[in-house]
Amino acid sequence: MGIYQLAKRAYHEAIAANPNNEITLAENLHSLGLVQSDEGKHEEAMISYNRALEIRKRLFPPVHPAIGKLYNEMGGTYLSIGRLEEALEHFQKTKAIEEESLPENHIERARTLNNIGVTLFKLDRPEEALPFVDKAVAISCNLLPDTDSLRIMFQKTADIVRKRVDTGSCEGVSVGVK
Repeated sequence: MGIYQLAKRAYHEAIAANPNNEITLAENLHSLGLVQSDEGKHEEAMISYNRALEIRKRLFPPVHPAIGKLYNEMGGTYLSIGRLEEALEHFQKTKAIEEESLPENHIERARTLNNIGVTLFKLDRPEEALPFVDKAVAISCNLLPDTDSLRIMFQKTADIVRKRVDTGSCEGVSVGVK
């Protein structure tokens, strides 16, 4: 049995063992969705994410970071399957929640800004993407060491977007989402 199957089995068992503890149920559904998405089973992941989202919306205030995190995961899944407008919508929901619930210089805010920038870039809107990826870099520079992989990815993404804005071309280059 592979690692994904073992992880999914564990989450299904945890879900079955705690069906009345909604906080734990939502967390297990969220985690199951992550495994399903990593496995490439995006439709299954979206079902798990949506079930977790329904529960969290009942339990938490609308600007709770756990809701924002789910929107971010859903956006990443949509991005993976090329549904860019839906990805952007979910990343923007995450951003709105994080603006209300997290400090301005929080790494999750940088991650979300980068995700919005990447999505806009993929939608062929690099001029709109640039301020988002630049802000992600600025936040990460304040929080992470020069050698941190997330900071490096944000910087490389910003460099690619900036090159596209400046030259109009970035053939064969891909940008990253974290």
